Amino acid sequence: MAAPIALRPVLALAAACLVLVGCGPTPEQPVTRLSEVGSDSVVVVGRLDLQPPLRPNEQQLKLGTFDPLGAADTMRDRGFLWFGRAADTPAEKGDFVMNPRLGELYFLRVPKNTPYLLGGYIMAQYVTRITSPRSMAVDDARIEIPGGVRYDIRPGDRAIYVGTLVLHRDEFNEVTKAVIVDDYASAGAAFRQRFGQGTELRKAIPRRETLRTAAE
Repeated sequence: MAAPIALRPVLALAAACLVLVGCGPTPEQPVTRLSEVGSDSVVVVGRLDLQPPLRPNEQQLKLGTFDPLGAADTMRDRGFLWFGRAADTPAEKGDFVMNPRLGELYFLRVPKNTPYLLGGYIMAQYVTRITSPRSMAVDDARIEIPGGVRYDIRPGDRAIYVGTLVLHRDEFNEVTKAVIVDDYASAGAAFRQRFGQGTELRKAIPRRETLRTAAE
């Protein structure tokens, strides 16, 4: 789907790309030490998995030669997961966004007041074309991630495990099934290796083990 965009200087290209991608708030960086996380937030441990996985070079990401803000890096082999304070918030108007790498265990900080997973996407295509000195067009396509679950974040939590969100897609990149899988044993071992033995990783897998997709 092509979207023309007016630019003042062409140097605004990278910033415009970030807006179009829908990043909104800056995606959270992985937590390396528990001391980085205040009492108003929690470390969320989980995984985002796409089946079948992305093939080599399947994603078409072409932002030209000018990408100083690294917009392509937030899309390549990664997903966007939006969180909010209220369940009925549209996904990309959420308060917080996670940007996990596909297929890898993530350790990301989430504010305790944004417990609702609103939805998200994986970018399948994002190609920019300069159409004039002051405008460009964007062709983009997304693999939409369903939401509609509430994470059980409690006031005293420092870290919770939310499971592996497995997205099954068809040949048209439609998600036909989304399930949450319990891999707590391996996640707990990785958590202890990363942070030591002093903090509990509480299992908090959402009760809804199957998420509704657009096809349902």
